[in-house]
Amino acid sequence: MEKASFYLRFQNTVETKEEDLGETMMEILAETTQRDKDDIRRDIDEVYRVHTNYARRNKLPKEVHVRFTKKTTKEEIYRKMRQDAIFYKGKEIITLKQIPRRVRDQRKNYNFLTKQLNKHKVMFRWLLPEALPKHYGGIEVAEKDQEMSRKPLEEDESFKQSIVKYCEPMSQKKKYARGYLPEYLKMGFIESVVNKQHPTCLLCHRTLSNKAMKPSRLREHLSTNHPNDKDKPIEYFQEIYKKFQNRSTIIASFKKQHAVNEDRLIAAYRISRLIAKSGKSYNIGETVIIPSIKEFISTVMHQDIPEILKMLPLSNSTVKRRIEEMAVNVEKKLISILQNSSFSMQLDKSTIADNNALLMAYVRYFDENNTLREERLFAINLITDTRGLSIFNTVKSYFTKNNIPLNNIVACATDGAPLMIGRYCGFVAYLKEEVPNVLCIHCVVHRQHLVGKHLSTSLHSSLTIIIRAINKIKSNAKNDRMFRQLCQDNNEDFITLLLHTEVQWLSKGTSLARFVALYDSVIQFFESHNETNLCQQLKTVKNDAFYLADIFKRFNDVNLELQGANKTLIGCQSIVSLFIDELLRYNLLKREFHQFPELSSIKNDVTPEDIDRFSSHLNKLKLDMEKRFEDILKLKVYDWMKNPFTANIEEADTICQEELLEIRYDEESKHKFNSGGYENLWENKKNACLISKYVENDSQFIDTFPYLISCGIRL
Repeated sequence: MEKASFYLRFQNTVETKEEDLGETMMEILAETTQRDKDDIRRDIDEVYRVHTNYARRNKLPKEVHVRFTKKTTKEEIYRKMRQDAIFYKGKEIITLKQIPRRVRDQRKNYNFLTKQLNKHKVMFRWLLPEALPKHYGGIEVAEKDQEMSRKPLEEDESFKQSIVKYCEPMSQKKKYARGYLPEYLKMGFIESVVNKQHPTCLLCHRTLSNKAMKPSRLREHLSTNHPNDKDKPIEYFQEIYKKFQNRSTIIASFKKQHAVNEDRLIAAYRISRLIAKSGKSYNIGETVIIPSIKEFISTVMHQDIPEILKMLPLSNSTVKRRIEEMAVNVEKKLISILQNSSFSMQLDKSTIADNNALLMAYVRYFDENNTLREERLFAINLITDTRGLSIFNTVKSYFTKNNIPLNNIVACATDGAPLMIGRYCGFVAYLKEEVPNVLCIHCVVHRQHLVGKHLSTSLHSSLTIIIRAINKIKSNAKNDRMFRQLCQDNNEDFITLLLHTEVQWLSKGTSLARFVALYDSVIQFFESHNETNLCQQLKTVKNDAFYLADIFKRFNDVNLELQGANKTLIGCQSIVSLFIDELLRYNLLKREFHQFPELSSIKNDVTPEDIDRFSSHLNKLKLDMEKRFEDILKLKVYDWMKNPFTANIEEADTICQEELLEIRYDEESKHKFNSGGYENLWENKKNACLISKYVENDSQFIDTFPYLISCGIRL
């Protein structure tokens, strides 16, 4: 029995430092065959890597060779891995059989033959054990008799010539196509509209093949099918050809109808706009929308499909073109407004797929109806680096190109990255050189996220253990399936855990909440899988997990409240002040757990040491919030700014009292306030000018945030 029949080769298996190759291959094979890992271990004799010429030439990891103790096991694994693609660390593993040395030596005698077949692009396969190549391209390689098989085929000139004789016509034979000549018109034929290499009869509109593109065949068609017209002069056929050119076609009818029916054109643009807003593929118009409308008309309304619907242009290219036209129009309209009015801007840099750096800008401004609006201004790829100077040059270049004065920027919000707020080389520093009076503010959502990241050493260690446990289950497909089944058996409200990612700021709170909800099932899962060490660690940090779930849930709530359209620093001040006040009122030292629902469920297990750690953490959170939001907390906001209908007007300056009285007795202003609060009330430019007048007499308000309402920040 040959030794190679027990081997399998695995290509493209990722190689790492200090890898345990045997354990890695056992895990891969166990998952592939749905067998226990111990069974696979008994069926494997040895595992090692080999640096082959193929791997070296294609810059791939070394091949993994596995010797099995049973041929049946090898055949089973080979069959399953050839049927289904197997991936390891994102790379597909290719499974091959080991070819015996005897067969490889025997195939060397046929190198001259395989070279000829490859040269002429003839597909072939090897027949074992004879080791003769047999192709799939239509040429049969005749089997040699015993006498010929003993003679080297490389020396058989007749055999080599027969291969070349059969192969060369396949690659060298070229098709000859006849061309159309003008004199063919006197026989009643023109070029086909679909394919100019085919003739079309003007009398019967029949299109012939290219082989008929010669005078004898054309005359035969004319005399056989149109005997009355065979002696007509060429002027007769020229007149017919003119009528053929001026005929009414489907394309001409569509263009005419498209120019006349403006309603259909408007509907097509509006449907394209809906497709753009949904983020779906452009071909959804002709593949889903039009068939759905037709189905509704025929099934519900029991009417025939109207012709106007059949001609509604919603193809892939048409929808794409219209979306691009609308985008250009919106950008031009926005630029025309920003050229002549003040506005605030939010700037953010993000790294997307393929390591491209994308710079995005949003603006808040008053439109032509004096209504506060928020729109995206641009999204531009940063070509090289992402330094503050590069970002500023990109913004300045866009503004200069579109004739938008930089002085129209009254406020700018950014994140806290050094490239944005650096004192000397940040974007803000370069912007203030051009616009000295611009107000630059650190995004309040980003500030709140930075506060949530600060944990004590013990809480950070506990969070690390929890995340490791979640990843232990979620990163392994088999563990995830088994845990899902366990949750179903335990009648849990949820059947899966949620992964935590640093990119998604809210994922930490949601991941901890789900972990706490499934805590008992997680412990049971690790106990059943002999993960004693990790299980014991999870039991140790149980109290920390329930506390972190509560505190991060509150962080998520605050984060969501700070987000949204038309948010202003007045509203942000209220939200931040409320959260700081809540931190101040949390009294865990007296074992008051009603504000911590998850921790309250295990309050009997909470020790005094835990309460001291949690209280210390809450105090640090309060101090950190007060430090990071110092400028917003010091912002002087009067009661009449939040509610001009019930506040004492005498608190306002005398120059504003008359305008406040007009707002108080204006029914339209009351309706806006009742429907959307003070944000909706101050959205109107006329009302917003009232605050602008007031802040001119309050230096503290000016220094903190001028144009607070009339040009607010998108937060």
